[in-house]
Amino acid sequence: MSMLPCDRSLAALLLLLLLLPLNCFSWSTSMPRHSTSMPRHSVSGQSAGGSMAMQHLVALSSHIDGAAIIAGSPYGCGSLHGKTYKCSTFVPRSADRELVQYLRRRFAEGLIDDPANLKDMPVVLFSGKNDCVVDTEVMRATYRQLRVFTREERILTSFDTRASHVWSTDHGTCACGSCLMDRGITPTRDATCCNVNNCNYDLSGVSLQHFFGGRNHSAIKPRKNAKASLAWVDQRPYIPGGNPKARMMRWALVYVPTGCEERPSRCRIHVNYHGCQYRDYWRRRKWARLIDLNEYGEANNIVIVYPQAAGDTAGGIGCWNWGGWGDDIKFDTRQSLQLATVIALLQDLDTAVRVSAVKVGNSTLPVAREVSDDEPWEEYWSRVGDELGGDGEAARAQALQAETYFV
Repeated sequence: MSMLPCDRSLAALLLLLLLLPLNCFSWSTSMPRHSTSMPRHSVSGQSAGGSMAMQHLVALSSHIDGAAIIAGSPYGCGSLHGKTYKCSTFVPRSADRELVQYLRRRFAEGLIDDPANLKDMPVVLFSGKNDCVVDTEVMRATYRQLRVFTREERILTSFDTRASHVWSTDHGTCACGSCLMDRGITPTRDATCCNVNNCNYDLSGVSLQHFFGGRNHSAIKPRKNAKASLAWVDQRPYIPGGNPKARMMRWALVYVPTGCEERPSRCRIHVNYHGCQYRDYWRRRKWARLIDLNEYGEANNIVIVYPQAAGDTAGGIGCWNWGGWGDDIKFDTRQSLQLATVIALLQDLDTAVRVSAVKVGNSTLPVAREVSDDEPWEEYWSRVGDELGGDGEAARAQALQAETYFV
């Protein structure tokens, strides 16, 4: 029996589909569909987060509006012999050339954006005289490296305050120089003054004004009261392949200003990387609410994204991967597991902050888009479970697991 012309076409199409390799198709439904473009954004970070912000800046410089590096280290510092000592205490001038060559080599390998993008990049560098964790000399080395690529007038430095290993503000009761050596940080003690010092230096305001206050940008408005709530975003769908070497906590925190609630991606975006923190969200929420970024975000329609790292014993519990530590050799590039996670989240920001659902036993409970900092996470889950007729105790157990979960 002969085939009709349309039958032959159909058969040819079926044969072609059978011959195509499986990797031409995407069968997974667990990963979100990300936007094809990376939104422009600014970035900041403190301590290990400062080093992560430096990596973010260099790796993605074509998409960055500005960066603030606080008590961090130069790009490539984690590649140096004796990195743990050098990147916290003293980077010798003899290493300057090695660090510059390392950055250029990463670009030649196609792993980071063109460093020519850094020429007019607004950058803020901050380090306090009483920082006994990351010495100011390390930040001076960061300055020397940036000066190779960035015009001097685009770099603002503040190395003269008496701040300890903290974020600086211009208000509050934490005296400048409080919490030397992080001695105030324990699992139970209030660590406010180990997060911020009032050194009469508005680090958040200075940084955002430097990023956006020049030509082609409207000036940054004074901060205003922020909402007392943060969005909780599940980071797991954004981890490349769900790779456990990403060392990420389950939940990221996002501050969505009132004026950005309908479409967060239409607003400016700022990413802030925490320093080494205990794996508890009480302390991480405190950081996000103390450093004034939310207040500036509310006044200027800037969405503030706080990714959350779990770290490990090699690189530090609760720390970002600034040194490689053997488990992610592309840790300081666009292909870094942690940075790729953040990129994917930013590309899917609108979806990420919408209400989603989590399975608890036989009940499907909504993840609140916003959870008040005044209501403990586990109490929220218990309340929602009871209200929906679910198992409140199971919800509480799920919440406690979520509070400490990392992959």
